[in-house]
Amino acid sequence: MENVRLFRLALILAAALTLAGCGAKDKAASGGAAKIVPASAPAYVTVDSNADSSQWGQIEKLLEKFPDGGEAIRFLRSSFEDDTKLDWERDVKPALGDEIDLVWLDFEGGGGNVVAVTKPKDREKFKTAVTKANASDESDDELLVGEHEDWLVLSDAQAKIDRFKQQVPKGDSLADDSTYKDAVAELPSDALLTVFARGENLTSAFQKALGGITGGSPFQLTPGERPEFVTAALAAEDGGLHFVGRTRTEQEANDQIQTYESKLLDDVPGDALAFATFRGGDALDKQLRQLQGDAGGEALKEFERMLGVQLEDVTGLFENEVALYVRGGTPLPEFTLLLEAQDEVAAKKTIDGVLAKVSSTLPAEPCHEPPKQAGVKTSCVEIGDFEVRTAAFDGKAVVTTGPKAIEEIRSGGPRLADDDAFKDARGSAGVPDKNGGFVWLDLEDGLPLVFGFADLSGEEIPPQLRRNLEPLRSVVAWAERDGRTSSAELFLAID
Repeated sequence: MENVRLFRLALILAAALTLAGCGAKDKAASGGAAKIVPASAPAYVTVDSNADSSQWGQIEKLLEKFPDGGEAIRFLRSSFEDDTKLDWERDVKPALGDEIDLVWLDFEGGGGNVVAVTKPKDREKFKTAVTKANASDESDDELLVGEHEDWLVLSDAQAKIDRFKQQVPKGDSLADDSTYKDAVAELPSDALLTVFARGENLTSAFQKALGGITGGSPFQLTPGERPEFVTAALAAEDGGLHFVGRTRTEQEANDQIQTYESKLLDDVPGDALAFATFRGGDALDKQLRQLQGDAGGEALKEFERMLGVQLEDVTGLFENEVALYVRGGTPLPEFTLLLEAQDEVAAKKTIDGVLAKVSSTLPAEPCHEPPKQAGVKTSCVEIGDFEVRTAAFDGKAVVTTGPKAIEEIRSGGPRLADDDAFKDARGSAGVPDKNGGFVWLDLEDGLPLVFGFADLSGEEIPPQLRRNLEPLRSVVAWAERDGRTSSAELFLAID
């Protein structure tokens, strides 16, 4: 397979850096090869390959938090040396430079026109290491090495190396390109991995791929939807791993996603194990109008007949804030959907209509309980192992499997917004009060619950896996949009 050797080299060297056990000394350079990369390059990836960099020092500290982190390092080292027939200390570490960069020449041929560029500390040791690795590989995908000034250029085909060398800019390079500079400015200054892709090339490749499948090219985007660039980074921090993604469109979108501060969070009980919030806004209406105007309009009408309600009424439920939270339960966890509802009566009518239609196709029956809970009129249907309740009150609609969820929402009990662990998780991830929506998972308390369910069902989870998941504390992901730039971030907290 094309480029197997090339990608394998970049990834295996990056993984092997955790074996060095050196601690951080010098910060690796970021994007150094960009000065010899043509400004027209559709995609460019930088991997920190400096074993003494602050990032790999941080990875080493994170690994120490896992009970079997040392064993994992020894296993990685042994696997690396067995696979490549290279000695890490003697053959690899002395040869590596600050980074290994992947450069796409174009997206033709399934994205296989790519080379790797690096400036090793010792070029002869590096070339010798590649020769040894090639000799140990039984496949026919030999990794070739070319030279350009102080840089080595690697690929699976000499023609790709020659093509890259011909394209090395005499004037402006990718490092001088304003789009590239704007893109990387949006990323952490210190990262293990950074990715840059030019939006025009991505869009064109997607259109070609879609046209090949459908026989045409129906994929059309407005300037407010077409990406100018897509960029991402993975960084190691004191408290965990941080993923950052950014994209900027050619123009500002007409249906701009508005940031907001969650109102429904204040209704979530303090013992929730997961929480997510988003707002549909005008985007749902726009998508519905597009579907109604396409050939799928008739299919939508048929879907409405099957559902028994107008699709506009259903999408209207998600026009404002939507929240979902999960709590522990016996024997199954409880799920609760909260919908911000300006018209409570209409919202409950739509929800009950959909629930009635769905339950009519399943083994279901009405629940045997009072029609009110906490002074609120409720509807309840038993479907399998779940009792699904609905209600609408205080400007919101509720769909829940929790027998006491409505009562808990209306009570003045502890709230998730005031929980210290939840606040710490949001703070570590840098989630602003106003955002475009976020997700939080409590791994510290949630994973033992998952293990308990697995034990009850007879599923065996290896003890090694259990103990090495214990340092995981939480996952927080959030998004926002500011003008032309959209952002998405994820933070995995490790303690």
